[in-house]
Amino acid sequence: MRHRRQQLVCGREVSHGELKKKQLHNSVLRTEQSAFHGRQSVPKVSADSSVRSATLWPLVAALLLVYLLVPAQAQEAPAGFLIVKLGDEAVVTEAAAEYLNGVTEYFRARVPRLAEQPLQGWLANTPDSALAILERQSVEFAYVPAAFYVQYLQTGKRTVTPLAQTPRFGKAFETYSLVAPKTGAKTLADLRGQVVRCAFGQPIAYLKRVVFPPDFQPGRDFRLEAATNLADEMFLMLEGGAPDETPAAALLLDEELYQFFQSDELTWQELRAVWRSQELPRELLVTVGTDWRPADREALFEALLEMENDPEGSELLQLLNSRGFAPVDTTLLNATLIRFNRK
Repeated sequence: MRHRRQQLVCGREVSHGELKKKQLHNSVLRTEQSAFHGRQSVPKVSADSSVRSATLWPLVAALLLVYLLVPAQAQEAPAGFLIVKLGDEAVVTEAAAEYLNGVTEYFRARVPRLAEQPLQGWLANTPDSALAILERQSVEFAYVPAAFYVQYLQTGKRTVTPLAQTPRFGKAFETYSLVAPKTGAKTLADLRGQVVRCAFGQPIAYLKRVVFPPDFQPGRDFRLEAATNLADEMFLMLEGGAPDETPAAALLLDEELYQFFQSDELTWQELRAVWRSQELPRELLVTVGTDWRPADREALFEALLEMENDPEGSELLQLLNSRGFAPVDTTLLNATLIRFNRK
């Protein structure tokens, strides 16, 4: 099996006939560094006399300071949207620009608020990078994992309001699973004191309070470690590694990763699901800020619902492994918020 290790890229299996398709699915989410517009030079002021010069230069200096500090910040912060895909190295691939342009064109053509100004796209695969974009950029709306919303956005600095969710893989809810070799752990009790690895960038507080049961907690009952590449971790777990490598006893997989590894018959036949979480909220489309009028939110919501019946929209959805957006399951989301916020 070791010779197949190079067939996995960024934590995703790319073998078999699905190679090109899976590379496309995993490569669309990458952001480019935003390029700020250069500031225009300020015309030089020449004085006809030393008196005029003494009078004008302080004024010019003051105007220059105002020009540099105030207008530049406003002009150099284009409105945009943020896509957060935690723990996925595929967000650094070159195809992201095309995907982001497609998202931009789709919504600017259908949402008047977004058509009034240039729209830019950003992507992030860690909480820190996502929060930095929200802090520094003029984000209008964002597509985020429910875990990220619950841990970081529900009480954050900026008002963030869930508008829609995306059923994926035929399910309206998210689940997490612990997967281990068939020769290894059979129950949670077998994993006590062991190492469990997960994708990098996972909101740890969310995993502790919402995902894992109270009697099986990271740091107390087992060691939870972040991994850069879960595909490598999977093979290390199944095959062993160098003397200085410690294989995990199990891997924590969200539904996307679970489906992904399950689709590889050669690997999956050596694994089993030791445990599966309760049903949890799916990814959310949220509006950012307090200036969203009801009519603006309604226009965005309608554009989201129309995606599955629109050629351009359906193509964007396919790259998210989703058939379309749906209203937020507020019952499930509120129950999750209660569990997370419980002291």
